Amino acid sequence: GGAAGGGYSQVIPMEEFNLHLTGDIHAITAANNLVAAVIDARIFHELTQSDKALYSRLVPSSNGVCKFSDIQILTEEEINKFVRMQTLEGTPVFVHAGPFANIAHGNSSVLADKIALKLAGESGFVVTEAGGADIGMEKKQIQNATVFGVPVVVAVNAFKSDTEAELKLVCQLAKEAGAFDAVKTHWAEGGTGAVALAQAVQTASQAPSNFTFLYDVQLPVADKIRIIAQKIYGADDIELLRASVGAGFLYPLVGSMSTMPGLPTRPCFYDIDLDPVSEQVNGL
Repeated sequence: GGAAGGGYSQVIPMEEFNLHLTGDIHAITAANNLVAAVIDARIFHELTQSDKALYSRLVPSSNGVCKFSDIQILTEEEINKFVRMQTLEGTPVFVHAGPFANIAHGNSSVLADKIALKLAGESGFVVTEAGGADIGMEKKQIQNATVFGVPVVVAVNAFKSDTEAELKLVCQLAKEAGAFDAVKTHWAEGGTGAVALAQAVQTASQAPSNFTFLYDVQLPVADKIRIIAQKIYGADDIELLRASVGAGFLYPLVGSMSTMPGLPTRPCFYDIDLDPVSEQVNGL
């Protein structure tokens, strides 16, 4: 919408005021041109270079060896399957369902998981973002997670202000609550700080498991929602009011829960700034 005001106090010429005074429309044009140039360049290079040559340019060389990450060197076959998006450490990443999928359901698509599993192979592992408690059990209690018949590994993200006694206590309580294992990780160390977690997950994957759904998958949707509400969240019953079918999936709401994403009193953009000298964005 415009910001030129209304009535006789409206600023004119309105199109000049709204589109050109702030420079916004020109910034959008420049950004669009940059994105188009980037896409064109990437398509050109991917079509005209071999997989090996493209991989050599995308992955930095250390002492003459292109390392995909600190703990993995890709084979020739894996180089041919090399994905175009990765973490700062070089771990391949699949983003499918949109970077803002967490606003809706908080996890990547099943298709992305299947592609990643195929790339990882039978002995490999895929870490999938499962932000929603009712999808990935990231925010569920251990007791709820064990209902599904699979071993649970708890990762305690250690910060520099945490004491060893605190971390040890949390891990102990997690195991007492039914976790297969509980290990501490160090976010500041990246993948290296999560080696113990990876080993725990590998061990848990080899333990006996008996995965089962919470409900009979043939039940009507209303019955499925009722079972989830009662067995996982401790509800007495549910009341069905309305359905919003535009997104193509169901999302039960609790009470007067808002469906609009909100910002805290002090959003993180308060701490983001542009250094006019270096032209670097700080605080991201």
